[in-house]
Order: sequence, then C-alpha cells, then structure tokens
Amino acid sequence: IIRVSDSRQDTSPKNQRDQLRSYIDLFFNSETDENDKKITTVEVYKDYELFGVSGKDSFDSEEFRELKDDIRRKKVDIVLATGLDRLGRNVVKFLEFFEFLRTHKVDLIVTQYQIDTTGPIGVLVITILMALAEMQREQYSLKQKGTQHTRFLKGRRTGGTIPLGFDRHPSEAGLYIENKEESPIVRFLFNRFLELKSLSAVAKEANKQHFRSKRRIEKGGIRGEKKLNSTTVRGILTNWIYIGILEEHKRNKGKPD
Repeated sequence: IIRVSDSRQDTSPKNQRDQLRSYIDLFFNSETDENDKKITTVEVYKDYELFGVSGKDSFDSEEFRELKDDIRRKKVDIVLATGLDRLGRNVVKFLEFFEFLRTHKVDLIVTQYQIDTTGPIGVLVITILMALAEMQREQYSLKQKGTQHTRFLKGRRTGGTIPLGFDRHPSEAGLYIENKEESPIVRFLFNRFLELKSLSAVAKEANKQHFRSKRRIEKGGIRGEKKLNSTTVRGILTNWIYIGILEEHKRNKGKPD
C-alpha cells in the first residue's frame, strides 16, 4: 500500500515503493540455492496506490475495496506498507481492517516497525501506534485551524480560489492585489446588473464583450477562461470580498461576526 494525502507529492510515492521493494528483497528474496542463485519466495501482486487520499478517508477508498476483493479471492496473503500512517489515521477503521486481515489469514507488515502481528502483544502494540497516529493527525488539524484563524484575524485569506479581478500578493501570503486587466470586468458586471436586474442578461452582454472567467494555471494545464453564465455572474456578485468583507469559512456566510 502506497499513500500520499496530497497528489502533488511526486517523490514520496517513489520513496515508499523503493522501500517496500528493498524490504521484500532483504527479508524474503535473499535466500540462495546450491548454485548461489536467488530463490524468489515473494511476488508483488499489485501496488495499491492512494494518491491525494486523506488518512481519515483511506480505509473507505476504492483502492482499499479493491484490496479487500483481491484478499477474498485469495490473491493476496501479505499486505505491506512503510508506516501505519500510510495505511490511514483512523483507529476504528484500522481495527476493522486489521480484523479483516486476520479473518482471511493475511499478514500485515509495516516496514517502519519490526512487529509480529500474529500474536496478542504485536496486535496491542500496533493498535497503540495507530492510536498515536490518529492523535497526531488531530493535533495537526487543530494547529492548522488555529493558524488559519490567526491569519484571518490579521485580515489575510486562508485558502480558496483567487477571485476575478485579483492576484496573489507577490510577497505577502494571504493578501491580494488588484489585477488591472480583470477588475474592469468585475465593475462591468456590477454596474450592468444594477441596470438590467438579470443575471442571464448580464452574462450575455459580458460574453459579447469577450469577457471570460478567471484564468488559473494549475498542474496539468490552464483552467478557467471560459464564457460567463448566470451562475458565474451570481458567484461574482455575491462574493463578499468585493465589498471588503473577509470570510473565514463559507459556512459562516451571513453571520454578523
């Protein structure tokens, strides 16, 4: 099992794969016969790769469902991962998965720890380690939320896409500067809606002017830069950033504080 919570992590999957292959070669495939030829005792059936999957969601992922199906079909008898956190960070879901492995007589090997999971002590140790992994995730989440709230109180954005008419500040995280090529489009949309009172009519006029949505450069290519429709116009007109109000989280929209 290979997992990274952020699909943009290019090196971590390769490192995990290399570590697992090295472990297999060292502990399983290192015996030799009388002619000093290596005897292969373990064959890698499949790499179950979870890219961009959070540790709290991994046990419910499509890759884990596929793994369980392969185990039921008796195609897998050993599951390997470099660390418990690569499996996931949910103790209850881990224990359910671990019991599933034991029921089907499948061994679990975590290369970070030399633990024998066939006995009660090994089961206890690995359960404690998984609980610590979940606690670490919760502590990190609380720290991250606290950091985001502090940034918000200082008048800085804590995430989300950049609105039309703005660019990220070149040196100040969480602050925006005006995009002078896009800001006239925003003013046009507000002014025309005050006159026409119709989202679709405003979108139609904007498209005649060849105005387009925000252009974003992301991994994999260019996004946005599309024709406007009533939904796009509504999103711009109701975005509070244009009237100087900063949102900490969209679920708080409309609350006076």
